[in-house]
Amino acid sequence: HSGPTTPGPGGSGGLQNPHLFSRGPPASPYLPEDVDPVPLAMGVALFTLIILCCVGSLACYHTSLVLSNRTTNEEMKGLYEDDNPFSDGAVSNCHNKLCSETPRSKVYEHQPLQSLV
Repeated sequence: HSGPTTPGPGGSGGLQNPHLFSRGPPASPYLPEDVDPVPLAMGVALFTLIILCCVGSLACYHTSLVLSNRTTNEEMKGLYEDDNPFSDGAVSNCHNKLCSETPRSKVYEHQPLQSLV
Protein backbone atom coordinates (compact mmCIF):
# COMPACT_ATOMS: atom_id res chain seq x y z
CA HIS A 1 0.00 0.00 0.00
CA SER A 2 1.62 3.27 -1.14
CA GLY A 3 -0.46 6.01 0.53
CA PRO A 4 -3.75 7.20 2.00
CA THR A 5 -6.05 6.46 -0.93
CA THR A 6 -9.48 4.94 -1.30
CA PRO A 7 -10.73 3.08 -4.32
CA GLY A 8 -12.44 5.31 -6.85
CA PRO A 9 -14.41 4.51 -9.98
CA GLY A 10 -12.78 1.84 -12.07
CA GLY A 11 -10.49 0.79 -9.23
CA SER A 12 -8.30 3.93 -9.38
CA GLY A 13 -7.20 5.52 -6.15
CA GLY A 14 -8.39 8.89 -4.89
CA LEU A 15 -7.62 11.14 -1.93
CA GLN A 16 -8.77 9.87 1.42
CA ASN A 17 -10.08 13.31 2.37
CA PRO A 18 -11.72 14.95 -0.71
CA HIS A 19 -12.32 18.19 1.24
CA LEU A 20 -8.61 18.67 1.96
CA PHE A 21 -8.22 21.59 -0.47
CA SER A 22 -11.72 23.10 -0.23
CA ARG A 23 -10.92 25.29 2.81
CA GLY A 24 -9.33 28.14 0.80
CA PRO A 25 -5.74 29.30 0.76
CA PRO A 26 -3.43 28.28 3.58
CA ALA A 27 -3.05 30.68 6.49
CA SER A 28 -0.24 33.21 6.17
CA PRO A 29 2.50 33.00 8.79
CA TYR A 30 2.67 36.82 8.76
CA LEU A 31 -0.99 37.62 9.47
CA PRO A 32 -3.02 36.88 12.58
CA GLU A 33 -5.64 34.17 12.01
CA ASP A 34 -8.58 36.58 12.37
CA VAL A 35 -7.37 38.86 9.52
CA ASP A 36 -8.88 38.13 6.10
CA PRO A 37 -6.13 38.45 3.44
CA VAL A 38 -8.52 39.39 0.58
CA PRO A 39 -9.44 42.94 1.77
CA LEU A 40 -5.82 43.48 2.73
CA ALA A 41 -4.68 42.50 -0.78
CA MET A 42 -7.33 44.77 -2.32
CA GLY A 43 -6.08 47.67 -0.17
CA VAL A 44 -2.49 47.08 -1.27
CA ALA A 45 -3.61 46.87 -4.91
CA LEU A 46 -5.58 50.14 -4.61
CA PHE A 47 -2.63 51.90 -2.95
CA THR A 48 -0.30 50.66 -5.71
CA LEU A 49 -2.71 51.89 -8.39
CA ILE A 50 -2.91 55.37 -6.83
CA ILE A 51 0.88 55.65 -6.59
CA LEU A 52 1.25 54.37 -10.16
CA CYS A 53 -1.16 57.03 -11.44
CA CYS A 54 0.74 59.82 -9.67
CA VAL A 55 4.20 58.67 -10.73
CA GLY A 56 3.02 57.77 -14.23
CA SER A 57 1.57 61.22 -14.89
CA LEU A 58 4.77 62.86 -13.60
CA ALA A 59 6.85 60.61 -15.88
CA CYS A 60 4.68 61.52 -18.88
CA TYR A 61 5.03 65.24 -18.12
CA HIS A 62 8.81 65.04 -17.87
CA THR A 63 9.00 62.93 -21.02
CA SER A 64 7.16 65.69 -22.89
CA LEU A 65 9.67 68.22 -21.50
CA VAL A 66 12.60 66.12 -22.73
CA LEU A 67 11.01 65.66 -26.17
CA SER A 68 10.58 69.42 -26.57
CA ASN A 69 13.91 70.30 -24.84
CA ARG A 70 12.27 72.63 -22.34
CA THR A 71 12.61 73.14 -18.61
CA THR A 72 9.74 73.19 -16.14
CA ASN A 73 10.20 76.94 -15.76
CA GLU A 74 9.92 77.49 -19.52
CA GLU A 75 6.81 75.30 -19.59
CA MET A 76 5.11 77.19 -16.74
CA LYS A 77 5.91 80.63 -18.19
CA GLY A 78 4.78 79.55 -21.67
CA LEU A 79 8.10 80.35 -23.34
CA TYR A 80 8.84 78.77 -26.72
CA GLU A 81 5.34 77.36 -27.14
CA ASP A 82 5.39 77.77 -30.91
CA ASP A 83 9.06 77.56 -31.84
CA ASN A 84 11.77 76.47 -29.41
CA PRO A 85 15.18 77.62 -30.73
CA PHE A 86 16.92 75.06 -28.51
CA SER A 87 15.00 72.02 -29.77
CA ASP A 88 16.73 69.75 -32.28
CA GLY A 89 13.74 67.44 -32.77
CA ALA A 90 12.36 64.78 -30.46
CA VAL A 91 14.86 62.01 -31.33
CA SER A 92 17.89 64.29 -31.08
CA ASN A 93 16.60 65.82 -27.83
CA CYS A 94 16.20 62.35 -26.29
CA HIS A 95 19.65 61.30 -27.47
CA ASN A 96 21.23 64.47 -26.06
CA LYS A 97 19.56 64.08 -22.66
CA LEU A 98 19.88 60.32 -22.25
CA CYS A 99 23.12 59.39 -24.03
CA SER A 100 25.44 62.38 -23.69
CA GLU A 101 27.82 63.10 -20.84
CA THR A 102 26.41 65.26 -18.05
CA PRO A 103 28.15 68.65 -17.96
CA ARG A 104 29.90 69.70 -14.77
CA SER A 105 27.69 71.75 -12.47
CA LYS A 106 28.23 75.50 -12.44
CA VAL A 107 26.89 75.75 -8.90
CA TYR A 108 29.60 76.54 -6.35
CA GLU A 109 30.75 73.35 -4.69
CA HIS A 110 30.98 73.79 -0.94
CA GLN A 111 33.88 72.33 0.92
CA PRO A 112 33.00 69.84 3.66
CA LEU A 113 32.67 71.37 7.09
CA GLN A 114 35.77 71.03 9.21
CA SER A 115 35.43 69.94 12.79
CA LEU A 116 35.40 72.84 15.25
CA VAL A 117 37.38 70.82 17.79
